[in-house]
Amino acid sequence: MRASSIVFWVILPVLFIACGKDSSTSTDIVSQKTEYIETAEQQLSQIEGLVNQSNFTGERKVVDLPAGSVNGLQAAIEEAGPNGIVNVKSGLHIEDVTVNVNFTVRIIGEEGAVVQSSYPATSERPVVVTPIIKIENGDFVHVKNIQFVAGTESGEGNVGVLVYNSNYAYIKDNDFQGYQMAVLVDDSDFAFIEDNTGKGLFSKGYGIMNGSIGIATLGDNNARVKNNYMTDFGTGYFASGSYGIYHGNTADGGETGFFYCNGAFGVLPNGNPIAASESANNWIGISNLAKNTGIGHIIVDGVNNCKLINNSAENCALYDVEFVGPSLRFGTPEPLPTSFENLFIDDPNTDIEVKDCGIDNVIEGGQLVDTAEDPCF
Repeated sequence: MRASSIVFWVILPVLFIACGKDSSTSTDIVSQKTEYIETAEQQLSQIEGLVNQSNFTGERKVVDLPAGSVNGLQAAIEEAGPNGIVNVKSGLHIEDVTVNVNFTVRIIGEEGAVVQSSYPATSERPVVVTPIIKIENGDFVHVKNIQFVAGTESGEGNVGVLVYNSNYAYIKDNDFQGYQMAVLVDDSDFAFIEDNTGKGLFSKGYGIMNGSIGIATLGDNNARVKNNYMTDFGTGYFASGSYGIYHGNTADGGETGFFYCNGAFGVLPNGNPIAASESANNWIGISNLAKNTGIGHIIVDGVNNCKLINNSAENCALYDVEFVGPSLRFGTPEPLPTSFENLFIDDPNTDIEVKDCGIDNVIEGGQLVDTAEDPCF
């Protein structure tokens, strides 16, 4: 529910962003709700099997990375080899350089495993993405149960885990403390990001323009993002690409909670761009909570055919949910295209406020903002 009508926000310039809605014209919109929820839950129940599938039938080599290691994770991964397992032992592990993963391997932390990185956050634009772990051209990689902490003097780190051109990555039960981005997925399909927590740098001056995002999925299809809790990022979650699912996630603090759009966020050290190829489309967002943000859930820049069902917002300064029309407010030289043909369903008695400035979006439930009194930007 909107706390106030502070127009604090003509500040999201830069992002080249986009988002959308469901083209169904059924008169019984509410009856579709159960179908969408059941479909999403079925796909979520299938994804764990997908990320764990393997044609490997041999014995997996297991390598222990002892506590107190310094730049030891790369060697442990190489020793474990394809289809191997690296056990990151409880205690502190320091990594001064990016760990590169380019084959199937499982990196699993014992309880109390901490990996500390030395790459600092940056306010440069475009942001140079220097992650602790970079998964590139390696499918079915698991990263589980590790606390990632920024080891810089300022306590401000760059990126936790980057998944790049790699399918079926499984990022689960990790904690990211003090990073511009916790998890960044680009050009990769069927990433499963589940049960992670993270605290960002928004309170230290890093907003969306500085690449402050909890979990970003760009240029990929069928991302599954479930039961994560991201706090103090410019935006908690950023969605582009097709057929993704947000389910049961929480965004706490920042400019926005959930950003459905199209975006370009930075470059790799070699100059390769990190960017979405299309606006979010055909996403399903179910039971996600945005709180203490400027806008809770924003759908912008051509996003279409997305379904937002039973989501909620608390203490959002501007809007709980906003479907944005053609707009120059994000600092682009030309207006971003309108959101269109999206579907919003919630309880008709809920106090979640929805502002719809797009085209052919269907709003069922919630409290619709009167754009005659509160005009579209």
